[in-house]
Amino acid sequence: MIIRKNHLVIAFLIALVLGIMTGIFHGHRSSSDTAFKISSHGDVGAPISLLVTGSVKESDKGIKELVQGKGRVIEEGKQLLYQASSYTYDSDENLTNNNHDQVFAGTASTKSLGKISEAIIGKTEGSRVAYIHTDENQSSVEIVVVDILPTTVQGQSKAFDGGVPFPSISYDPNNQPALASIGQATTTLSVSELIPGHGAQVGNTDAIFANYILVDAWGNVVENTWQSPQPAYIEVNKIFSGLQAGIVDQRVGSRIAITIPSQDAQGNRDLYAIIDILAITQKAED
Repeated sequence: MIIRKNHLVIAFLIALVLGIMTGIFHGHRSSSDTAFKISSHGDVGAPISLLVTGSVKESDKGIKELVQGKGRVIEEGKQLLYQASSYTYDSDENLTNNNHDQVFAGTASTKSLGKISEAIIGKTEGSRVAYIHTDENQSSVEIVVVDILPTTVQGQSKAFDGGVPFPSISYDPNNQPALASIGQATTTLSVSELIPGHGAQVGNTDAIFANYILVDAWGNVVENTWQSPQPAYIEVNKIFSGLQAGIVDQRVGSRIAITIPSQDAQGNRDLYAIIDILAITQKAED
């Protein structure tokens, strides 16, 4: 009888210990199995500081809008400029920056954008969107953060103050500029900031994405990249001197007006230009 009682006591103690350990284990698991949260800091288009916590469930995958922009709606077949950053988030709540930060320009297309099209098409310029999906081995998730950049600089434009005559400027509802005829030549290269930018400063060896309009003295449009399928890619040290002078040392997000006499232009006529500096990007390989 004594032996049986000892067996019963030992069995009871084992069960008690196991119960306590199980409770601790389950308690620890439930406390770490917190709701998934993702947030970011930094302006759209600037370096991102991403904060991710909690466990990713199936319902958490897909699109999370982190910042809602107020610009133009991205439509199929229209201009698109965006910056993409890739992160890996594992089951131990470790976040790794995959260092794939790049700026892309092109035409908005569901086919060409592939899996991130739903993070872009239908969203507005100035938005930051996270696309969360499982990697191939299911052990972690990839988080692609997309900053949808403006293709037209927004803001209240100042008058041209370059000290020489400049054509009158009109704007459409998206703030895209048009220039009227001025009917006279210009002999002076002059640069005026119409909208100040607050991004990185453009250097002589940089490559940028920009939109611009060039007209001659009679208002004839020489080039208008807002009418092109995508923003212009410009290697600053390869463009004609008048346009180069208007871009170097300006900041991303600026709108600049330039008078360009023929000797500083690309042909035999004077030009007037407005250029929106949209982003600095990597140079294409030769």
